[in-house]
Amino acid sequence: MRPTYIICNEKFPTKFGIEVVNLSVFPVFLSEVGFILNKDKKYQISEFISIDGKNFPIKIESRESVRFIFEIYKMGISDFYIKKAYILTLCGYMKYGTSPALKDIIKLFKKMGVDHGKIV
Repeated sequence: MRPTYIICNEKFPTKFGIEVVNLSVFPVFLSEVGFILNKDKKYQISEFISIDGKNFPIKIESRESVRFIFEIYKMGISDFYIKKAYILTLCGYMKYGTSPALKDIIKLFKKMGVDHGKIV
């Protein structure tokens, strides 16, 4: 699982994505995607687009991938620090991920007057 840029303008990425690759030998059903925030709180992303237009639960076969795309300004994270992204399977297994793209988003929040997700 890897957070990625999708669409960027000159100053700030407008869309962000979380890509999930099924590395197992059997199909996996995904039920939730989002971020882990400070104090290990979950922020579930409810408004997203998947490349193939699917909604949860999403079945991905062995070695297949799916990418969830969402608009950063609609995330609504105003009081929390983003630590990492997560994906939850239908059977309750949670997988975490981070990337340079996610770290860049956090840096951009700070640069634009948003400290750890909080507007200053």
